[in-house]
Amino acid sequence: MLTQRPTTDARNNWLILFLLWAPIAVGMPIAMLMRGGPDAAQQAFWGARSMLIAGGLGVGVWQLTGRLGWPENPDPGFYAIHVVLAAVYSSLWWALTEFNGVLLGITTFNAVIARQLANPWLTWDLVFGALLYCVVVTASYMLRMREAVREERFNSLRADAELARTRLTALQAQLNPHFLFNTLHSLSSLVRHNAQLAEDALDQFGELMRYSLDNVDRESVLFEDEWKFTSDYIALETLRLGERLTVETDIDQGSLSREMPPFCIQPLVENAIRHGIGPRPEGGKLKIAAKITGGVLRIDVCDDGVGVDPADFQDCNGLGIRGVRQRLEVSGEFQGGLELVSSPGNGFRSTVTLHLDRYPKERGVMLP
Repeated sequence: MLTQRPTTDARNNWLILFLLWAPIAVGMPIAMLMRGGPDAAQQAFWGARSMLIAGGLGVGVWQLTGRLGWPENPDPGFYAIHVVLAAVYSSLWWALTEFNGVLLGITTFNAVIARQLANPWLTWDLVFGALLYCVVVTASYMLRMREAVREERFNSLRADAELARTRLTALQAQLNPHFLFNTLHSLSSLVRHNAQLAEDALDQFGELMRYSLDNVDRESVLFEDEWKFTSDYIALETLRLGERLTVETDIDQGSLSREMPPFCIQPLVENAIRHGIGPRPEGGKLKIAAKITGGVLRIDVCDDGVGVDPADFQDCNGLGIRGVRQRLEVSGEFQGGLELVSSPGNGFRSTVTLHLDRYPKERGVMLP
């Protein structure tokens, strides 16, 4: 999930502004140079100097747009302010362009005044300066709107991530008491019938609780760890059911190094044992398989127990199965699903599928 704010790339904004300004800054002196005439070089120098000054003033315009944000609704006052600022920008640009020659010692103040009084293009120079302001202010607001959209998207993703994390925490708070109650019920049965087996079961129970507590706040675990946790649970149930429970496993070596949401396999195994195999006096067979096909990790938990009518799936969708389904739905890091297949007398199959596009590669995990 996305929880880290994307860094604002100020250099990108300045680069974009530069690339937008470059054609104007380069085009002005080139156009004047191409006009020819005895003073073409001097005019081209003037054009380059004026564009440099306009760009410097543009830095101030960029800072201004950060303080004077674009209104959500049309605001005549906002537009009036920019009309005034365009006039100020244009006047400053004209004054600095014309009079910087005095500061550089190229001309005199009186010569500049005399030239501008005789300049028939003075009005157009000021209009051109206002147009330059419009170009800079438009580009600045577009970039700031781009930043605002990115910020809004980040805030939305962060809110979704927090909501998913809250739902996962609440779900975990439900699953832990449910798992604890059922396991203690199994232990109480062993204590009444076989104290030695109960002692062995307590050791298994300790391993189960350690995993449960260690991963209470985690959003993903290795399938190797999830399988170890599930195997400990199966060992505990084997102590209780004895020969009534037969277990077959087919775990692909490559699947063990993949990540998945925690507590997605054990509830399905528990459902198969308690509702499919447990009610039968002769017990039954539990099959668990995991393999990767076409970039998808598929985990099947099957029993040959009593089964259930598909029309009654809603009734058998208890806390364990419902918790697995919700965990797969709200975990933003994974794309997965849960499929249930059954019919009366033909057992029950639960299938978890997880797409591996964003999962880590295999890390040499050895099958226990």
